Amino acid sequence: MEQDQKKTAIDTGLKASPSVNSTPPNTKKNHCLLIALIVGFVFIVLVFFVVLPFVLTRLDAYMNIVASSVSSKTPSAVTSEKAKTPKKATSLPNYEVNPCQQVQTSNPEPLNISTENPILKQESSDVFYQIFGLTLNDISAQLSDCGPKYEGESFAGMTTDYINWTYLMRFDATGNCRVDNAAVGVNVRIYYPKWDAPENASSSTKERWDNMIANLRVHEEGHRQIDYDGGAKIFNNISSISASSCNEVESLVTNKTSSILDEVSQSNINYDAQTNHGETQGAHF
Repeated sequence: MEQDQKKTAIDTGLKASPSVNSTPPNTKKNHCLLIALIVGFVFIVLVFFVVLPFVLTRLDAYMNIVASSVSSKTPSAVTSEKAKTPKKATSLPNYEVNPCQQVQTSNPEPLNISTENPILKQESSDVFYQIFGLTLNDISAQLSDCGPKYEGESFAGMTTDYINWTYLMRFDATGNCRVDNAAVGVNVRIYYPKWDAPENASSSTKERWDNMIANLRVHEEGHRQIDYDGGAKIFNNISSISASSCNEVESLVTNKTSSILDEVSQSNINYDAQTNHGETQGAHF
């Protein structure tokens, strides 16, 4: 019995021990709340210092990727615009116009005529000056810069002439002195522009040029005809001059040729005034 009682006492002590050492209910709640706060705080710390920076880093990386994608399109667009530029400029590319040289004009040399061959001799030659350019403005500017000059003005074309004559004098059966074996020379020199047309010059520009040159030839040939007619008039007039003395014949020849030369000069002036230097004939650019 005594052993049993001890055992019971021991058992009872073992059973009673939890009751004596256990925490009161309110204290247990406080411990749980504290743990929850600690866990929540740790979670917030983790979120703020670990998760959030990681998310922001990934987001920033993503934004950089998106930004890089957008930026990569920009050079493509720029490249595309640059690629289009030559196509737009094909009709008027960046180019340099070769400089032209100012044409130097002069009267032609007198023709070689002789009383041994009493004729009216007429000759004509063309002289070309080079101009360059792609557009109508280029060509017009070079015509103005390098074309023939007369009294400070520029012209696309110009006609110069030299009329010379020679004759003998003899006395006829009546005792008068008269012109014999007269020969007259008319040498005409015409200056024209020559356009070195680029391969990419427009067809309209080429057509405009061809029309201008054709009409300019018509105009300048009008001047040539005036000069030819003047030479013919001198030939016909001096061939029939006679006087009582050879000195008088010489004076008459001088006066007549001077008068005809003045007429030729005035006819050329009138011709230019009537045609506005060929503009009314289409000789303009």
